[in-house]
Amino acid sequence: MADVRALALMVGWLLVQVGCLGCPDRGCNLDATWDENTEDEATEDGPILCDRICTGSFWIRDAEELAELEGCYTITSSLSIEDSVDIHDLGPLSCLTSVGDYLSIDSNESLETLDGLDNLSSIDGELWIVRNPMLEDIDGLSNVNHVDDELGIASNDKLSDLDGLSGLTAIGGDLWLAENGDLRDLDGLVNVTSVSGEITVMHNRELTSVDGLSGISTVKANLQIYNLAVENLDGLANLTTVEGSLIVGDNPELTDIEGLAALTEIGDQLSIDLNSNLINLDGLSTLESVGTNLYLSMNYNLFSLDGLQSLSEVGGDLTITYHQNLCEDLAHETAAAITVGGDTRIEGNEGDCP
Repeated sequence: MADVRALALMVGWLLVQVGCLGCPDRGCNLDATWDENTEDEATEDGPILCDRICTGSFWIRDAEELAELEGCYTITSSLSIEDSVDIHDLGPLSCLTSVGDYLSIDSNESLETLDGLDNLSSIDGELWIVRNPMLEDIDGLSNVNHVDDELGIASNDKLSDLDGLSGLTAIGGDLWLAENGDLRDLDGLVNVTSVSGEITVMHNRELTSVDGLSGISTVKANLQIYNLAVENLDGLANLTTVEGSLIVGDNPELTDIEGLAALTEIGDQLSIDLNSNLINLDGLSTLESVGTNLYLSMNYNLFSLDGLQSLSEVGGDLTITYHQNLCEDLAHETAAAITVGGDTRIEGNEGDCP
C-alpha cells in the first residue's frame, strides 16, 4: 500500500510539472506540490476534509485543474485563475483560508461568482479581479480582512457592488477600481481605514457615490477621481491629507466638492478639470497649501473661486483657464493672494465680471 501511495504522489507531482510548462514568470512555480496527507481526501460520499497544504504557485486554466486544489487550506505562494471558459464559481476552494502571495482572477469567460472563497481571510500579496465579463458579485470574499499589497478590480462588466469586501480593513498597496461598467457604489469598502498606496477610481460610468471611502483620512500617494457619475464627493468628508496628487476630472454630473471640506494639505499637484457642472470650489475652504502645481481648467459652469480663500502657497505653477462662466479679473485677484513658486497662467475665462 505504501508503494501504491508513493507512486500516486509521484504521478501527481509529474502532472503539476507538465501543467506548468510554458507558464509565464508570474504563473506556475515548477516546485508547486501538495502535502503527502492525501489518504483523508474527500470522496463523493463524504465531506471535504481541509487537510492539505499546497506548496508553491498555481496557475489554473479550467475546472479540472481547479478541482485538483480541493481540500487545500493554504497556498504558500500565488494563485492565478485565468483564461478559463468552464469555471462558473470557485467551489473547490472552499477550504482555502490564506494565500501566501498574490491572488489573480483574470479573464474567466463564465465566472459568475467567487463563492468558494468564503473561508479566505488573508492575502499576503496582491489581489486582482479583472476582465471577468459575467461576474455579478464578489460576496465570496466576505471574510477577507486584509490585502498586503495592491487591490485591483477592473473591467468586470456586470459587477454592481463591492459588498463582498465589507470585512476588509486595510490595503497594503494601491487601490485601483476602473472600468466596471455596472458598478453603482463603493459601500463594500466602508470599513477600510488604511490604504498604503494611491487610490484610483476611474471610468466607472454608473458609479454615483464614493461614500464607501468615508473611513479614509490620509491618502499616502495620489487620489484620482475620474470619469464617474458622482454628483458630490461627500464620501471623502474625513479626508485631511493627500500626500501625492489629487485629480478630480471629467465627472460630468459633479456639482460640488464640499466633501473635501476637511482637506488641509496636498503634497503634490491639485488638478480639477473637465467637470462641466461644477459651480464652485467651496469644498476647498480649509486647503492651505499645494506642494507643486494647481491646475483648474475647462470646468465650464464654474463661476466662483471663493473656496480658495485659505490657500496661501502653490509650490509650482498656477493655471486657471477656459471657464465660460468665470470672471477673468476674479481669477487674477485670486492668484495675486497666493504665493506661487512657478509660473502663473490665466486665460480664456469668459464669465461676466461684477
